[in-house]
Amino acid sequence: MFGEAGPIGGVALTIDGNVKSQRIVNSFSLNWSPVAKIGDEYQSRSEVSIFWGTRYVFDKFGADDLKGLSNLFGTDLKYDIGKGIDLGFSGSLRQNPKGSSFSWSGGPTVGIAAMKNGYVSIGYNVAGFSDRDYDASRYTRSGPFVTLRMKFDQGLLAGLGLGR
Repeated sequence: MFGEAGPIGGVALTIDGNVKSQRIVNSFSLNWSPVAKIGDEYQSRSEVSIFWGTRYVFDKFGADDLKGLSNLFGTDLKYDIGKGIDLGFSGSLRQNPKGSSFSWSGGPTVGIAAMKNGYVSIGYNVAGFSDRDYDASRYTRSGPFVTLRMKFDQGLLAGLGLGR
């Protein structure tokens, strides 16, 4: 029944009747690693990444229509401090185009190239939010986090006997 506490506390939400939820989600990512000549070698010791996601939501709850556009902007800054280790910062801002509401996340990160074609990032967001549409692209919740990235390409697949 509407208005009573649910099994995990809070107010239960019950929907009865015509309900429809649709969304259009798009994202763009760009990475830049500046290269400098140090001695006789060209080296890249830093990386700048930007992320932009936009979403249009149109929901229908009975006779009520809810529509809205929102954006998510993010950046990652990394600097190599040694062989396979970098320090960085990750930040995200979610807002609506009118700027009347926003959420943000951000904090320090440490990256480790733990294996060939693999990267582990350990970080802590001092503030955060949850967003089901972008959780797979960016970690935005508050608190500690660990992410693992691996490179998969035709060379790796051939080594596993899956290539041509």
